[in-house]
Amino acid sequence: MKKIINFRLAVMLAISVCLGVALVKFIYLKETISAVISIILAVLLCFSSFIFNKKANKKVNALISAFLALFFLLGGVINYAKINAYECADLNSGYYKVTARVDSVYSYDYTSRIILSKAYIKGRTEGGLSYKINLSVNGKLSGVEVGSVISFSANLKDKSVVEQGEFNNYDVSNKIKYYATADASAILIVGYKPTIFQRANAFIRDTLREGLSAQSFSVAYAMLTGNDEYIDGSLLENYRSAGVAHVFAVSGLHIGFLATALAFVFARLKLNKKLSLILTAVILIFYSGICSFTASSLRAVVMCITLLLTKIYGEKYDGLSSIGIACIIVLFINPLELFSVGFILSFAVAAGLFLLTNPISRLLIKLPKKFANALSAVISAQLIGVPICLYYFGEASMIAILANLIFIPLASAIFTLLIVCVMIGGIFSIEPVALFVCDYVFIALNFLISVLDYKIFMIGNIAINASVILYYLALLVASGRINLKRIYKVIVVCVLLVGFCLSTTVATVQRNNGSRVYVVGSNTTCASIIYSKNQKVLIVNRAGSIYSVSTLSFVASEAGISEFDYVILTDADGKTDLQVLVSKLSKSFSVKTLVYYGETRVGEQNALRLFFKNVNVVNAKDETLSLGDLTARYINDGRAIEVVMAENKMVFVSNMGESPFVPEITGKADLLVAVDYAEKLHDLHVSSRTVSYLKSNRLEDGQTNRRFCIEIT
Repeated sequence: MKKIINFRLAVMLAISVCLGVALVKFIYLKETISAVISIILAVLLCFSSFIFNKKANKKVNALISAFLALFFLLGGVINYAKINAYECADLNSGYYKVTARVDSVYSYDYTSRIILSKAYIKGRTEGGLSYKINLSVNGKLSGVEVGSVISFSANLKDKSVVEQGEFNNYDVSNKIKYYATADASAILIVGYKPTIFQRANAFIRDTLREGLSAQSFSVAYAMLTGNDEYIDGSLLENYRSAGVAHVFAVSGLHIGFLATALAFVFARLKLNKKLSLILTAVILIFYSGICSFTASSLRAVVMCITLLLTKIYGEKYDGLSSIGIACIIVLFINPLELFSVGFILSFAVAAGLFLLTNPISRLLIKLPKKFANALSAVISAQLIGVPICLYYFGEASMIAILANLIFIPLASAIFTLLIVCVMIGGIFSIEPVALFVCDYVFIALNFLISVLDYKIFMIGNIAINASVILYYLALLVASGRINLKRIYKVIVVCVLLVGFCLSTTVATVQRNNGSRVYVVGSNTTCASIIYSKNQKVLIVNRAGSIYSVSTLSFVASEAGISEFDYVILTDADGKTDLQVLVSKLSKSFSVKTLVYYGETRVGEQNALRLFFKNVNVVNAKDETLSLGDLTARYINDGRAIEVVMAENKMVFVSNMGESPFVPEITGKADLLVAVDYAEKLHDLHVSSRTVSYLKSNRLEDGQTNRRFCIEIT
């Protein structure tokens, strides 16, 4: 009788590490049920070898069980050590003179965000810091780049592991412990000390910038390094809508291209296999360093080196085991990567390729072999990736299969050509000549991506919940890795898929028929969306010159919103230009009515009537407004708004200013949401359900965006 599954020790060890890492997080969040489930799963896993590895004797299985338990403990201990060290690094706030190296720069219209490392401080205490600083800069910043050493004085504040019930995964994972604000005029550049990886990255960036037009440079730089901060937002959105933006996340695709090119060169140089392996490993690890050692690049490097080792020693390569080894290494380096969407997507898609490509290819046997292999790989990636994208990003591209069939072979040729041209152009200082052909290639590529509106192929507004486990179990059974008779496989797959579809459909219908609040906060966006079956309302704080609707558009797209019945502006000082606000919003949404606080702005209202004839403009002060299914009134001189909907009283504080205040709420609020200066409401216990700090998520643009959804009952 065949075993139900083939026992893979590396995979089981990786799962043990994941459970250990997750357990510590659940303990910190005081999620008792999740913690207990993790322990139960770990115990079952420890005895899995006795069930699925029956060929081995009891002593071997006992040893395997011991290793599984050890790796579970190691995962937990390493994660605990990382989190505990982060907690113990508090400065308890204080004014310091800081000298530090710039690791990242994110520039907006009139503000910037800088990530600093190797900081040395002088103030209440003096010395070097082991953790990074997130510095927000007011004003136009010039001359500061990655590798620059800057000096400034500011009040350094601590970040916490758990902030208002949410695990601060992004900051802890990236060792960003402190945050501060400074004016651009107060920042001095005192040196330039980049790391070797930063120098290599700068070499690539500067070579591309010298040899390519601006738009070609932005895409080429993202393709080589994974840094898409220079790509125009609309162009990047087109790549995402087409389903090919994964070429900007350095992963197996890039590492595979580079490894293939290196193998070709070393073969022509007639180097022996072991030397070729060493050189390839060094170059691939160095390239991962240029790309900031992301989880996806490290995973791909480990898997590639594993493949090369098996070829040299004549062993059979097992893709799933190599994924397990890569997972263990990545999590031992940084355990909190387990909870990042990049890690989840990278490892899930890689596993899906090994599990599903061959079964799907066998179904396409009538097609030409190479085309069938390529098509099956793309379909496998989509089957695995779409539910993840729907859960984390709210939407997924349905044209991605066709787009990737065309784009991946093209990207392979472009990537290899680009590396060669960058090396030649940068070393011999002939960038325009060396990159002449590449420039026109990227111009053509960007044209093809921009010529169609790929958003029409996007699906979204689907409630992905825990039932997605049934979907992935169905794929696992269908892959043939579960040894069952064909008829039983068909029955199990059908039952699992029906269960998933029914659960998802019910959850989606319930969510779309219910009411909820979406809260959006970032460096350039502060807003809340009230969603109900009959109307959609946007509450926004003062929208200055740097106000961006990109994150807002993303969340609205996730919720299936293209039109706002009411836009309510909490702008107590009246500095927001109403015409500019409506103009920005109108690029993504249809706006019916705009409500603002204060006296009538005759000139601005007349301009709005002239240019936006379909937008109704209303000004209000102390009166209660009847807005469809809800009533609203401004409080605290327009700095907050009190909304009553479906017997729920909600207060939105989105323009606190530098001084915290207690909102003048009538009675008791069911929900208090603060977007701007949210941490200042931490000690204001004025509601039964208080949300005063927003969930952190790292999106593709590198910003630390905060967003979450609250169901209204």
